[in-house]
Amino acid sequence: FRILAANAELCEEKGKIAKKFGIHITNSNAFAKEYRAAAEKVLGSSGTFHVIAVPPNSPAGAAGIQEGDVLLSANGAPLPSGETALKELMSQMADFANKGETVVFRVRRKGVEHDAPATPAKVCDYAYGIAQKSEVNAFADGKSVQITSGMMRFAGTDEELATVVGHELAHNLMGHI
Repeated sequence: FRILAANAELCEEKGKIAKKFGIHITNSNAFAKEYRAAAEKVLGSSGTFHVIAVPPNSPAGAAGIQEGDVLLSANGAPLPSGETALKELMSQMADFANKGETVVFRVRRKGVEHDAPATPAKVCDYAYGIAQKSEVNAFADGKSVQITSGMMRFAGTDEELATVVGHELAHNLMGHI
């Protein structure tokens, strides 16, 4: 997130810009059916949304949202439910972010509820992920940046890994696919 936000100006010049809160959530319905019972034991009921990652210095992090929080509502509206609830919620959050408006997330942490207002930040609109491959490599395809699990183990520090991510992001921005 830090790299995508730091390079937003360059991405905006290329028309690859988005607004994001920097919050990653899931629920048990996001898992394959054979894993849902296990996911529900860890996450709770299928309708519960759990924060699984909050990048440092992201709008969600600045609002006080933390990994492990349970997301209860956004701007006072109940969250979607059912089989496609996560996809619907992600779409709603993208709509909120694109408007650039502050969203008040209601979260529960250790039984205590609180409001966390977050205003989306401009970031480069490239997906990123980890490819489960042992080789030490990273690649860009014009739409995303992928780092292999071998590279994750090879990098000695977060800064070294950030250099690799930044390098791959530059490939996308320069059209070096």
